[in-house]
Amino acid sequence: MVNRGKPQSTIVCGESGAGKSETAKLIIKYLAITSTDEDHQTGVEQQIIAASPILEAFGNAKTIWNNNSSRFGKFTKLLYEREDNTKATILGSTLETYLLEKSRVVFQASKERNYHVFYFVAAGLPDERRKELGLEDLMDFHYTSQGKCIQVPGITDSGRFDELRNSLRVMRVTDEDQTELWNLIAGILHLGNVEFKKDDQDFGVVNTAKCDIHVELCAKFWNIKKADLVKRLQTRTMKVMRKQIAKQINRKESEHNRDAIAKGIFENAFLWLCNRVNNELKHADIDDVLQMTFIGVLDVFGFENFKENSLEQFCINFTNEKLQSYFNENIIKSEQEEYIRESVFWTPIDVPDNEDLIVLIESSTKGPLKKPGFYEVLDSQCRNAQPDTEAFYQEMVSVWKKNKSMKTARPPKKKKYRLRGRSSETAKAHRG
Repeated sequence: MVNRGKPQSTIVCGESGAGKSETAKLIIKYLAITSTDEDHQTGVEQQIIAASPILEAFGNAKTIWNNNSSRFGKFTKLLYEREDNTKATILGSTLETYLLEKSRVVFQASKERNYHVFYFVAAGLPDERRKELGLEDLMDFHYTSQGKCIQVPGITDSGRFDELRNSLRVMRVTDEDQTELWNLIAGILHLGNVEFKKDDQDFGVVNTAKCDIHVELCAKFWNIKKADLVKRLQTRTMKVMRKQIAKQINRKESEHNRDAIAKGIFENAFLWLCNRVNNELKHADIDDVLQMTFIGVLDVFGFENFKENSLEQFCINFTNEKLQSYFNENIIKSEQEEYIRESVFWTPIDVPDNEDLIVLIESSTKGPLKKPGFYEVLDSQCRNAQPDTEAFYQEMVSVWKKNKSMKTARPPKKKKYRLRGRSSETAKAHRG
């Protein structure tokens, strides 16, 4: 960067648990402390270090393979002022986040946890405050009990909560704002315990006999009226001819509607925190940032293969497949072609080819193959008035049955398909 005057970036990728996040943190820390401006160095380093506990608390979770897995992608830019071709001074940093795994807020597989912050808050707050929030036992909450894993070896939740609070103070998040954050987190947990019943018209209504206390506490912590929360849980708003129309929700869709609210609120809290971190790290106007030279560090979310993969995990795995394809094409294949041109003797490397999988997923009817890929078929079905998983399955199989990455199976009760990538199944999806 200093010699050429052009931005440089590095990609840290690999399977979940390979050490990507720790490697990225070490790279960033090294670049920060080797700043040529010693007077400015300490402040930048402290702020960059302080950002990590915040992002990890709200964006990392325990998975089957990794106790501290990043469930989002992060691109950190270290901003430099280049004085000449031998010297540059670090001025600050900025970050971009990608594809937060929102589904984890409402569902965790066996032996997995929700995002760390739920457990940090429950373990770190004083007993009186925890009792006020109704967080005595996280096994009492639907959103934190599904994985049946509250404690994680090597992670002291109460200690990590203290670290989180200190980091928030470094980022000038006031104690009042922190109180609101803990209220929001508690409200999400109580929202997950809201239950529904069917009325005489098959619509879903809140079952106040079983969960009234959770509705009251959720409304209280979010500073809204209980009646307004109940109304939002039982109806959805549609825009028709520039008018907003409230529509009652069928009983079978009630939990999905509740979970969508929880995911949306958590994502907005995460993005708000990222924005606060950026405001503290940037130290420059946005116009200046776009013109600065930088060193970028991309911490890619990890490849994982669960018994059943969510759409977010599918997108994460596909991103890793694309990166692997880029690496194969631009590093290994191009080098071997160079050897051939220069008549260099070498032992050829058998490079795994995942092009069939990539084409199957991202193909478009407007593309060269004129065939709808996974994303286009999925988008088409979601736009239907009544999305049909059977129709999705049939179209995928009929269009791509000759593709090497498509594997189909027909168990007695369910049918499923697998998309096979470079190291394992990129996705497993079931009909129904």
